[in-house]
Amino acid sequence: MIDNINIDEVISKATKEAIREYDKEKSIIQKDKRLYNTRLLMKNYNKLKEHIENVNVDLDIEVDNVDDEVWITSITRTKLRTMKMMAYVDSALKILKRRFRKECIEYKYRAFEMYYIEEKSNEEIIGTLKCGKNQPKIWSDLVLNELSTLLWGIEALGM
Repeated sequence: MIDNINIDEVISKATKEAIREYDKEKSIIQKDKRLYNTRLLMKNYNKLKEHIENVNVDLDIEVDNVDDEVWITSITRTKLRTMKMMAYVDSALKILKRRFRKECIEYKYRAFEMYYIEEKSNEEIIGTLKCGKNQPKIWSDLVLNELSTLLWGIEALGM
């Protein structure tokens, strides 16, 4: 009887520890996914902005049949969703720019902006900001992490 209790306790503790480890790994993977999604959004920032700038032109298409209407509705929904997300990203970028300016580290935000929005090369950023070769990436990653927190909220913190 005592052996059964000890075995049950060991199994219970091992199960709880395995679940705790699984949850920890899952949280890390989700955080990585959010950071990946933020990086992907920023790498495609200009393409997405161009995509939504043409919304009015694209949405004035005449519908001939029901299949076309479904297709147009789907396109419209996608464009509107993109518009909302890009407005959200732009809002978060404004907040970050103000924060970095207030903390007198605007050059870090500037490196991020030059890389992702102006699509400048690392060499161009180094030349403009007069910094070391690794600094633009370090600074851009810092801003990207901050942006990820603003975009995805408390989930980005892994809580």
